[in-house]
Amino acid sequence: MSAKRDTHAIRLAAAMQVWDQPVFAAVLKRELEALPADSLPLQQGLSFSSSVAAAPFTVLVNSVEEHDGSIRVQAGIMYQGETGGCSCAGDPGIESAIDEYCEVSIEIDKASARAAVKLADS
Repeated sequence: MSAKRDTHAIRLAAAMQVWDQPVFAAVLKRELEALPADSLPLQQGLSFSSSVAAAPFTVLVNSVEEHDGSIRVQAGIMYQGETGGCSCAGDPGIESAIDEYCEVSIEIDKASARAAVKLADS
């Protein structure tokens, strides 16, 4: 089993091109939702299931703050998980999708558009 990564590194070039405009949150949301699910800490954020389902996820931008050299974003992600069965006699198999939600902190470097994404502190 591989070790969990605490921080996921991505690049958010489109969002950084408009970071000081009213459309920033919408562009950031679109850019995040276009990423593969494994680019974000969704597996680590599971509460009710054992693995992230292969289904689209929705990003909610909760807050945006500008700091020296970076933009800090707090966002919620709604997604689905699943719990697999063991395929034993009488086992129902894979259950239907289970709704999941986690909050993430994103720190975007203004110069490079590189972003570090981690689960938000609870």
